[in-house]
Amino acid sequence: MKENKKCIECNKKFYKKSSESKKYWNTRKYCSMKCQHIKTSQNLVHGINKGKKLNLSEEGLAKRRLLVSGSNNYFWEGGKSNLRRQIINLFEYRQWRSDVYHRDDFTCQKCNIKGGKLECHHIKAYSKIISEYDIKSTKEALTCDELWDINNGLTLCKDCHKLTDNYANKSKNPELGL
Repeated sequence: MKENKKCIECNKKFYKKSSESKKYWNTRKYCSMKCQHIKTSQNLVHGINKGKKLNLSEEGLAKRRLLVSGSNNYFWEGGKSNLRRQIINLFEYRQWRSDVYHRDDFTCQKCNIKGGKLECHHIKAYSKIISEYDIKSTKEALTCDELWDINNGLTLCKDCHKLTDNYANKSKNPELGL
């Protein structure tokens, strides 16, 4: 008599292969690796089995992308992250950074180290400007003078930038005094 089970992903019936051990057969829930990867991808999206690396097929990857894109992504902020990426990719933003670096002579304004891994810091938080002026498109961003004001920029090395009060939305750090 053939032993059979039903796949918990696609509901297809599958049978025990002669090479499968009894122990493996008792724990098997999927008809194929493809179905197992799809289910595991869904679990990763919902926070189950975090940290497992998957080798998904093209179809499995496409399904995973759909599960974690846009409003399904736990980083979703109503499209704000997409707007931020669009603004950062504008020529005007790159020009603003370049102007700030040149004004500060490519020197960290806190520790006075020249060169290295420099970052451009908004003194008044970038996110505050975006919300204050209710910017929802790159067109609106281009007309906002405060966003492109080089006096609102500061050249800092990566380590000093991490200490600022508005780096990655952390609370005010009195050590830096910025």
